[in-house]
Amino acid sequence: MLLIFSPIFGIDEGLANSRLLPGIIGDDNREIIGEDETVFDAVGRVNIAGFRRTSLCTGTLIAPGKVVTAAHCVVDRATGRTHIDAPIHFVAGFRRDTFKGHATVKSIALLDGFSYDLSGRAFLEKDVAVLTLETPLDIPPIEPALYDERTTPLLSHVSYGRDRPFLPVIDRACKVFRRVSALLVTGCDTNFGGSGGPVFMVVDGALRLAGVMIAVQRNQHSIALLTKRWISLFESE
Repeated sequence: MLLIFSPIFGIDEGLANSRLLPGIIGDDNREIIGEDETVFDAVGRVNIAGFRRTSLCTGTLIAPGKVVTAAHCVVDRATGRTHIDAPIHFVAGFRRDTFKGHATVKSIALLDGFSYDLSGRAFLEKDVAVLTLETPLDIPPIEPALYDERTTPLLSHVSYGRDRPFLPVIDRACKVFRRVSALLVTGCDTNFGGSGGPVFMVVDGALRLAGVMIAVQRNQHSIALLTKRWISLFESE
């Protein structure tokens, strides 16, 4: 049972120690993505600007006008409503003071029955959101695909972490510990801000999205929600 976990979005308040790295499993295997690795331009920051606080998550362009991220990044925990009234921006390929594309979010689609209730697996299994952008981006998206543990022993994870918010980092070969229904328990290194970040696999030589990172069990493992759980949400959009 996965009962002790923590969402990993980054915020500018509420964390007593910004140096905490709860999503590092053993050694920190994250490395900065090279500028020539343009396949990762589809990954970007999901920025939410509020009156008293801003937040940072990671998202992936899965179609020219669609981005997938974690639901807890775009839902107000206090009200249970989405942050659609606050400016939400997706900045693709963000690197220091440059980026490959930018658009604001027009609408948010959640799985039926999602609620911001940190009580365990029921929350985790619906923690995904598909964002519709105001303007499609001219960046090659990365398509979702169904994960098969029999053919994909290793995964990779890309994120914008709170400890390095201006550069994308990748754990290139993280192990899969086990699968619990639509949840994948992994050794992917991540950090605050990594919520919603892609978990990739390679299918017939092409990079495909296997799931989204949603939580960590502190310094023990990270948790991704597999595409199988939410592919219909994307297709219905």
